[in-house]
Amino acid sequence: MITMRFDVLFHGPFRVAIGRATTRHDTAGDRDEPIPASSLKGVTRHAALHLLGLPQSVVDAMFGSASVPSPWSWSAAQFPEPPRVQTRARVSIDDRTGTATEGALVFGEDMWAPRAQFTLHHLGIEIPSSDELLGLIAAVTSVQSLGGDRRRGMGWVTIRLAGVDGDTGALDPAASDLPDRAAAAVMRLRAVQDRAADRAPQVRIGERSTRVDNTAQHDPSSAVLTLRIDASTTGFVSVGDGPQVGNHRAASIAIPGSAVRGAMASLWLRDHPGRAGEDPVFQELFDSTVRWPALDPTGSAVIPLSVRRCKYRPDSGCRDVLVDVAFSVDGEHAGLVQLCPACGGPLELSKGELESFAGGPQVRTLTRTSVQLDEDETAAHGALFSRDGIAADGRLSGRAPITTPLISDEARAWLLALVGRMVRVGGRRSVAGGLEITDAEIDTTTVGAVAAGTRLAMRAAQPVILLDAFGAPSTGPVEFIARTHLTGLRPIDTGTFLRTAPHGGWNGLAGLPKSVDTALVVGSTLVVETERELSADEVAGLLRRGIGPRASEGFGALSIDSAHWAPPVAHEHTGGDQR
Repeated sequence: MITMRFDVLFHGPFRVAIGRATTRHDTAGDRDEPIPASSLKGVTRHAALHLLGLPQSVVDAMFGSASVPSPWSWSAAQFPEPPRVQTRARVSIDDRTGTATEGALVFGEDMWAPRAQFTLHHLGIEIPSSDELLGLIAAVTSVQSLGGDRRRGMGWVTIRLAGVDGDTGALDPAASDLPDRAAAAVMRLRAVQDRAADRAPQVRIGERSTRVDNTAQHDPSSAVLTLRIDASTTGFVSVGDGPQVGNHRAASIAIPGSAVRGAMASLWLRDHPGRAGEDPVFQELFDSTVRWPALDPTGSAVIPLSVRRCKYRPDSGCRDVLVDVAFSVDGEHAGLVQLCPACGGPLELSKGELESFAGGPQVRTLTRTSVQLDEDETAAHGALFSRDGIAADGRLSGRAPITTPLISDEARAWLLALVGRMVRVGGRRSVAGGLEITDAEIDTTTVGAVAAGTRLAMRAAQPVILLDAFGAPSTGPVEFIARTHLTGLRPIDTGTFLRTAPHGGWNGLAGLPKSVDTALVVGSTLVVETERELSADEVAGLLRRGIGPRASEGFGALSIDSAHWAPPVAHEHTGGDQR
């Protein structure tokens, strides 16, 4: 991987506004991230296109387009010391009277700092050419201003190349002829017309992929392998929460398994250039054996839909009132669970909320605002955008069963070597989405047989897609039991707690949205009673394969409870089974 570091020298105050007023200022900066990565990338792209005059195809290849992601990832500016913040007042002058316009007094924050540094990481599979590197260096170092009010003397900077790491050939950042070489590379790049078209992946439009549901395969083993991943956000991470329209993008505080799978596949392709498609290890990791888990805030869990909780929760003790009716749906304990014992208020069934338990830290969420610049480097009309996301230092964890009792040595070694690796997930990956893998383990659990007459709560640990024989959505209890491919399961009449939601996604390779499927939400619960003994092999096989299609994308995993649901205990590193 190629990494380029740049120093930013400030010649005066600067401000990158957060896009909304505060209680004291009409325009305020972000104390946590004074100059976000999106601002650095935006002004550099503008310089490449309008100052250096590079062709649109070359700019798209460097910075990305609507169909092709950027091969470069930008970091936010890092300051040796926090910038000094001061308040500045500005007033509008009436052209007719030459006096202050009524109601036009504006208070804003200015930030002062001597220097900062930011980095560019190359995440593409193909190694960039010398001209591309030099052209990008020329674009970055040609930037002379950052942030807002640049025409009023704010944000003036000088940017210099501080260092380059990785396979850059003969490129020496300290060479005296570097500016001349960069200028010559810009002239050569100006002659390029269709380079981006050559890079764009060829997508066959109109072909439908056939999803195969292999849930009927039974494995003669009672062992269940589980992949567990812990991660930490290194910056702002925003994963969209379904299709949305408008200038604001709401986001989830969890990262779905499909997004994790896509990020890991990109990492594997960078580690193994030239190996993809029919490569058996790639197929094992991303198309058949490994089910990638969703990453939720560490210490959190989705409250199953069969759990009743205090509706209003006015007292602190109300949060701990969790009554699972999956094992009392026949009314046996109905009189004991009508009111909250902490406040006396009514109880209601869970809606599948994700909440933190066992002292697990909550992730911090942010709303980031950005604006598109026009050719005059001013805000384009109607181009103000905002999105929610997870702030830096958020701790995330996830676990999901592997679909077979065995995994190849090469695939296992690559999974366990993920610790310390960096990946990009979610939207705007060239300026956000940094995720560091802090732990990766493969644990082994041995399950036992289930006696006849046992009541079980079968819960969706991941979204579950259920299709009938004709491929249409069918999310009732009959189809649920049929897809387990087990006989002797009888649904309890009042034990159905199922809820559906649309689930789509984005195909990063094709640059197209995935089809939207109707799926059971996480926490959906079906209560059944066994009419015969289920062997350990049958139980293990069901836990491994789950139900429904798209298993490798983080769908279909089940959990099976034979007792009332309880919140998870605090996670402790135990080392796991590393065989």
